[in-house]
Amino acid sequence: MSPASGATGFFLIVLVFFGFKAFTLAAIGPVTYNERLSRLANGSNLEQIGAKMMAIDPLTKAVAGLTGPIMR
Repeated sequence: MSPASGATGFFLIVLVFFGFKAFTLAAIGPVTYNERLSRLANGSNLEQIGAKMMAIDPLTKAVAGLTGPIMR
């Protein structure tokens, strides 16, 4: 396995992760999304880490803005 294929695999994982976040944000809306994140932030250490990873960032917000009208 070449180093380039490892980098490609990592890139695909990151791409799918941000795609999942954007799809979820577009599907349930920012208010509900943030309510669910706040519940996670008040949970166990693992849940708190998940809440930080799933927080809305500029990339997720932009992709959700593009996919939101398509989903509705």
